[in-house]
Amino acid sequence: MLHPATRKRLSQLSLMQCLDQAPNVILHPRMGYVAFLSLAAASDCVLTDGGSNQEELAALGVPTIIMRPRTERADGLGANAIMEADVHEGVAAFVRDGKHRALRRNRMPLRADGPSRRIVDSVLAHAP
Repeated sequence: MLHPATRKRLSQLSLMQCLDQAPNVILHPRMGYVAFLSLAAASDCVLTDGGSNQEELAALGVPTIIMRPRTERADGLGANAIMEADVHEGVAAFVRDGKHRALRRNRMPLRADGPSRRIVDSVLAHAP
C-alpha cells in the first residue's frame, strides 16, 4: 500500500522503478479499510511499520514483520508478529526461505459482541 507521501518519497529516492519492476510485488494506492483488511487477511506475510496494522494483523493471525526498531504495542509479538531486528538472517531471506509461515496463527478468539469481532467477520466475509 502506498500512501501518497510514501510514493513521493520512494520516487525522490529513485526506488519506485525498482519496486515497479520487482517480481511478485504489486503496488496499490491506499484503499478503504475493509478492502485493505481483506487483502491483508489473504496475505502470506505483511511487512508494516506497526501501529493499527499491527493490532489488526494480530487479530487476523497473519504473519507480520514490524519494520521499525521498537513498537509501543504488544499485539502479536511472540505469536504472529516479529520485530525486524529479531529477523537475524534479514527480512528477504526470512520470507524467501518460508520462515514467516511459522508465525501464522488462527485468528484470535474475540468477544462475541465486540467491535473487533464485527470487523474481523466483515473482513473474512470479503476475503478471496
